[in-house]
Amino acid sequence: MKSYLILVPPATKNKQALIWLFRTALLALNIKQVKVDETELPGYETLIYGNNNSLSSLSEADLNIEHIKKAPFDFNNEGLIPNKDGAGDELFTAFYLINCLQEYTEGNRDQIGRFKYENSYQQKSGKIEINFAADLLEQYFKRNFPEVLHNQVNEKSRFFFSHDIDSLYGAFLQDGLAAVKKGRVDIITKLVFNTLLLKPEWFNIDKILKIESEYDLHSTFFWIVNKGRVSQTLTNADYDIGSEKLQNTLQHIEDKGSSLGLHKSVSDESFEEEIKKLGRNVLINRNHYLKFDLPSHFEKLEASPLKIDCSLGFAEHHGFRNSLGIPFVPYNFTRNTPYHFLEVPLNIMDGTFQKYMQLAPKEASRRIIEFIEKNKHNSVLSVLWHNHFFSSYRFRGFFEPYKELLIYLKEQNLNYINPEQLYQKYYHDDKVS
Repeated sequence: MKSYLILVPPATKNKQALIWLFRTALLALNIKQVKVDETELPGYETLIYGNNNSLSSLSEADLNIEHIKKAPFDFNNEGLIPNKDGAGDELFTAFYLINCLQEYTEGNRDQIGRFKYENSYQQKSGKIEINFAADLLEQYFKRNFPEVLHNQVNEKSRFFFSHDIDSLYGAFLQDGLAAVKKGRVDIITKLVFNTLLLKPEWFNIDKILKIESEYDLHSTFFWIVNKGRVSQTLTNADYDIGSEKLQNTLQHIEDKGSSLGLHKSVSDESFEEEIKKLGRNVLINRNHYLKFDLPSHFEKLEASPLKIDCSLGFAEHHGFRNSLGIPFVPYNFTRNTPYHFLEVPLNIMDGTFQKYMQLAPKEASRRIIEFIEKNKHNSVLSVLWHNHFFSSYRFRGFFEPYKELLIYLKEQNLNYINPEQLYQKYYHDDKVS
């Protein structure tokens, strides 16, 4: 392979944003032996941004954060932001989508404050299951720097598995209610018996670890540190994270080779305060209910000791919330530099299919495999399966899509990736490549 340098001249407006985007593109397209910089490097063939037709309107855009909030960008019929000549601008559109700029505007929130899928670019364009930003970046390189694509390596996608532990003791009420509706006295008896023996159905961490060990899988378990109901619609954990039983459970997970993370509760406490309550020096988070608001969520992460966040996903639909198939470092418009944490978007979640899309388990399994088939290369697909979906009662049948997914990945020889590997491969800051 030949070595190439994409040079962004120092005088270019929004130079840092362009450097960030090119570096993200190299990771998204899995392009090797190519660097991005603002100075010439010996041994590299230089490709200068701004030559011929390579200039993007991103160079001249007003990236002031208040302007972004107040002035939504227009799109043409192809779903692209037009440049000053009216042609679709792949670079600017990719930059907009990857950084979730549609979410910076006010309004369009659901009853618990989440950005709504139904009014998103991804829903309106029908591109929720497509790694569209990567496609745009590839189109840009084909037209302007085709040499770079000679250094592209096609690798199988990898999978990040996780479990949000919202409830450990909800089986008696929720599974019990489902059993009552179906007249299943045997199930009610078993639930009572397990509760008396202090073996609640949803306290099933050992079961999950055992299943995953059969597939050589190490996953990440996200834990809530605050307990109790917050409002009529929001509830934190039903367990005490500081109890001896829970602390022993956390240690057991680590002893088995899996990872721990913070499941940021619905509270005004900082990430740092909640990490202290967890009692573990974790570096990875996912917000409870996927509840957050941009850009304030990114600012809170930046001020925390966390290195990885996994909150960016739509509850209502599987796919790519920011139209990108890999973890990424968001761009900080206030400082005009990348943030200092890695965002790992969520792509596949059990509740999406059961609650929001209301699919039967068999249909959910089909849709999951179909989505993976579309994105089998150069992606990281993040999978969330809650512990209560391993239940045999209220969520009966929804263990099957998870098991079928593990079988499929093994048959296809598709590998897993852990938090440390994610950070090592995909984190990049504002230093020279």
